[in-house]
Amino acid sequence: MGANNFTYEGITLPDCSSWAFAITKAVSASIRAGFVIFKKDGTAGTYPDTLRTVLGTQTSLVYGSYSQWSWWGQTQYWDIMMSRPWRHPTSWIGAYTGIMQEKWKALDEGFADCPVARLTNMNKNAYAFFIMKAPFLGLQPATGAPNSLFMLQVLGVQSPTYSGTFKGADPSTYYGANVTIYDFFRVNLYRDLSVYKEVGRRAKIVCSNPDAKIGDFISVNQYVAANKKSRRALIEKFEDPSHTLHHSKMMIMDNHPDLTEAQAHRLAHTYHKSYEYGKAMEECAPEYSSSCRLAIERKHVGDY
Repeated sequence: MGANNFTYEGITLPDCSSWAFAITKAVSASIRAGFVIFKKDGTAGTYPDTLRTVLGTQTSLVYGSYSQWSWWGQTQYWDIMMSRPWRHPTSWIGAYTGIMQEKWKALDEGFADCPVARLTNMNKNAYAFFIMKAPFLGLQPATGAPNSLFMLQVLGVQSPTYSGTFKGADPSTYYGANVTIYDFFRVNLYRDLSVYKEVGRRAKIVCSNPDAKIGDFISVNQYVAANKKSRRALIEKFEDPSHTLHHSKMMIMDNHPDLTEAQAHRLAHTYHKSYEYGKAMEECAPEYSSSCRLAIERKHVGDY
């Protein structure tokens, strides 16, 4: 507003510097669209410039509009979710529950009586947690390897290990002797149902026959042999900067003549990447903060 009034056709009016016009508004004008006109002023730094600065901040979504849309959008989601009884198969919760049950069933049937690993939390949570069985305990490396090597090398599936879950506790207290924090892996249940049917199909094949293979991946018996012999021997080699991926592949092929060159290359690749991940994670010591760990995982975990 200006400091002085003026008279127009006998009416005293305030000498405004600007006028605002709303073309639409909602919820007591907390969400609105419109425009502002203001007097010209040739002096830099005076009212027009100040107005632009204020409007540029006050009308941004950082303020009320965003918060309004957020909580109201959430309310709309709740209305949709609660529009039908939750047990009804066409309700949001009912349909979601039904799909989740099918995913759990696919994994449960695939790993039923599997001698390598077992499912620990059927129909609980949105993650399927697995534990390795004897005599397959301890094959997962204690450092590096963000993914389960069994799932990666035998089934061709990326499944993160869950060594951080116990946070200082000893899993042998709950699962028995010789079980370490490295003998666990998880499968998230957020992807399409067809993914879990395929994982279950592959698991059923390799769990029923330790010499069976999925495509060009290795068998359970080959997984055991490679991780008992070659992986442990290679750990010492990785400290040598002249030791390359090719050297590792040739070493694996010498130790395991039953493997194809492609299989040996894949094993060498996963071992090298596991080692790089472990070394990178050492940069987060001693706090191992979430931000540091996540940065390392974003860089390394997907590169397998």
